[in-house]
Amino acid sequence: MQQIGWGYMGGILLALGVCGGTSGGHFNPCVSIALVLFKGFPKLKALRYIVAQILGAYIACMLIYLQYKVIFHECTAILTAAGKFEELQYTPNGLAGIFAFYLLPGQTLGLNFVNEFVCDTFIGLVIWASMDPSNCFIPPTMGPLVVAMA
Repeated sequence: MQQIGWGYMGGILLALGVCGGTSGGHFNPCVSIALVLFKGFPKLKALRYIVAQILGAYIACMLIYLQYKVIFHECTAILTAAGKFEELQYTPNGLAGIFAFYLLPGQTLGLNFVNEFVCDTFIGLVIWASMDPSNCFIPPTMGPLVVAMA
């Protein structure tokens, strides 16, 4: 069982619980864009949300770096001593893979775009199904949990 998935789910659930009532759960630029295109969300408000989402992502990366800075330096020293640092530095398995998206050998940007598009479309469908008042299978109180599990 992957622990990172549970961590993401917990983070999304907490974010929806704390800020969902204020922002409507706009924590992903794709969700904001989809709501503008299909649900009539105001464009200027969506632009402000998207800027805040991107700024929040950078701040989160900075906080993660500051919190684990000592461990990052230790890992860098260990990888350098083993002669693996240059090989792994800008890969999903390297330290930079924590903060950015890097392709595995053999992957292409096109296939990764399709993967992200399908995942975001699925998440959008789950969000809209959870928000639909006529959906008798997901009561309003379970909406944040269902979205977090997606």
